[in-house]
Amino acid sequence: MTDRKHDAPALDASALKALGHPLRLRLYWALVNDGPATATMLAKSTGESTGDTSYHLRALAKYHLLEDAPDLGTGRERWWRANPEGFSVNRSLHSDDPEAAAAVALLLNRTARERVVHLTDWASALDRESRAWVDASITTSESLNLSARSLTDMVCEIRDVIARYQASPPQPDAETRHVLVYFDALPALHSAN
Repeated sequence: MTDRKHDAPALDASALKALGHPLRLRLYWALVNDGPATATMLAKSTGESTGDTSYHLRALAKYHLLEDAPDLGTGRERWWRANPEGFSVNRSLHSDDPEAAAAVALLLNRTARERVVHLTDWASALDRESRAWVDASITTSESLNLSARSLTDMVCEIRDVIARYQASPPQPDAETRHVLVYFDALPALHSAN
């Protein structure tokens, strides 16, 4: 979900509330998933005005969720990119703050919708994809009996593996593609029986 790296900075309540705005979430995920863009480009893709996207991009930058990408801009053109450090959410932060709780719920719901869209798109594209990419991909669900401590240990190990691949990405070439890695580990709230 939001814990993209286990050493990513944790959002405080005000940053979480700022990210909880629906358009800001759309802009943030557009930059994460599609790469750097200008306010004008994001306005076209979201159907919003350039003034609105500019305002909300600056608000996200205030909390270090986004940063300038000056190496991409020319003249007055301002490019934005998601902060490569990502962010994490202190899940206990929202327990006494209804606005923060609403922002966490919105963030989780938006993340779930993003995943549904990406999985549906992938399923629709399977017949057009190379055998290598189809074989390399995975969509799975596992069911384990663990203690909270065991779950914490497992999550840390998996995050370490992801961090290792983030730290040494391959040189971009025709074989390299942007890859989405989804990982959820949470207690089952309903019995499978």
